[in-house]
Amino acid sequence: MALRIIRKSASQSQVELIKGNGEGTPNYSLLCYLSTPDDLEQLKQLLQNESIQADAECLIMKSPEFNQDLRASLSATRHTIKLLSDPKDALWTLRLRTLIQEAQTDICLFMPLISASEKLPQLITTLVQLMQAQPQLGMVGPTLSQNDKVWAVGQDLSHDPIKHQLIVDQTNHEFCPEDQMLFYLYQGLNLADLPEGTKQVSGVPLPFSAIRRSAYQSLVWNKEDWNLAWLAQDLAFGLRQKQYQMAIVSSPFPAEPRLQELLTPTEAPENFLEKWKPAFRWPLFALYAQHGWQENAPHQFSAPPHPRPDLKQTLEQMKAEALG
Repeated sequence: MALRIIRKSASQSQVELIKGNGEGTPNYSLLCYLSTPDDLEQLKQLLQNESIQADAECLIMKSPEFNQDLRASLSATRHTIKLLSDPKDALWTLRLRTLIQEAQTDICLFMPLISASEKLPQLITTLVQLMQAQPQLGMVGPTLSQNDKVWAVGQDLSHDPIKHQLIVDQTNHEFCPEDQMLFYLYQGLNLADLPEGTKQVSGVPLPFSAIRRSAYQSLVWNKEDWNLAWLAQDLAFGLRQKQYQMAIVSSPFPAEPRLQELLTPTEAPENFLEKWKPAFRWPLFALYAQHGWQENAPHQFSAPPHPRPDLKQTLEQMKAEALG
């Protein structure tokens, strides 16, 4: 039977260890939050994946409403599993901080809910490879999709928003961001109409994102009652201020209803606007140009004439450049 160790984290959350049965150090950390029994079942299935077993440590926090005994439900894996209690102040800012503080590695994959998608192991591998290849990246996330439509390709805060159009195959898609509301890039476009390849963005939605631990720890932290959407935007402003880049990979990942609920824009918290108002800049049109869109009239952009390189080509090119 595995040795049972219980201690307190820096945030006073209880930490219990399920010691690993292998040797070596993990390459990345899975930061998981469980709210339902189905989350636990999906996580157990994920931990059976060979690549996850070989490379990942797993940190698991569960909601107070989820009473199932995790230790009795989980088997030891190669790397140590850490079970954390929900902080007394059940805030996402504190949950994420606690998980990242307890992580052993610099690359952390944050999963505030667990997806049943078969694409999850490959997505994790893709995000980790990109973070390893580009140390200037502070966060990387997937293209979130709904059926064959885009749900989000990154996010930003629309301040002094401008109505604009994206034109694909002579079809106009009009975007009307609301002032001081979160704006999800390319929402509603067909996935097939997106430029291919990794895209630099100004902000990354938190679910299923990779976060660089050292980049996160370089930011000023405050305990705030913000939901995940505004916490992600707080990280975006902070990382940009520290000169880190953020990116989205082209691989689509399903935005299931629970995920959409987590990310649905709400009114900006007053303390958020007070904190970041001096930093408000909206580089959306510059991002369109970087992604290959062509401005053919004021506030009107046409789809790029040629596809961008796909992620595999991008990674192979970066590897070749690194080897000289």
